[in-house]
Amino acid sequence: MKIATIIVFLIVLGVSIRFYRLGLESQKMTIKRVAPIQSLAHCENDSNCFHSDLYEDKVVLVNKTTSDLLKIKDVLDKNGMTKVIVEGNYLYYTAKSTVFGFVDDVEFYLNNKENRLEFRSSSRVGHSDLGKNKSRIMAILEEFKE
Repeated sequence: MKIATIIVFLIVLGVSIRFYRLGLESQKMTIKRVAPIQSLAHCENDSNCFHSDLYEDKVVLVNKTTSDLLKIKDVLDKNGMTKVIVEGNYLYYTAKSTVFGFVDDVEFYLNNKENRLEFRSSSRVGHSDLGKNKSRIMAILEEFKE
């Protein structure tokens, strides 16, 4: 019983150290953006990314204005996200997880050409975000609607 407890402890410790190191790795990464932006990049992997193309309520995304984008900016600022780029019709913020410090990229773009709001929230590391990117965007949009 004592050996089993030690083994379980070592496994948990090893996994925790690995997640901590991944969190540090994601904090050191930088994302290069090419201007001018025509449209946000699509998700390469839906299990750690959420894009406006995956959003079911398309009505919420059309006929948006610059004032709507400013409301979203206020929501992002209020929720403690870190501003990286705020330029014209483009917002780029990062969100950092509390426990291991994973950094996710959060983008909003007002696409005047297609008359719609685009968004993307994506994890920098890992193959799954356990639904965090989707829930983050849903919370932002819910607060934006109010």
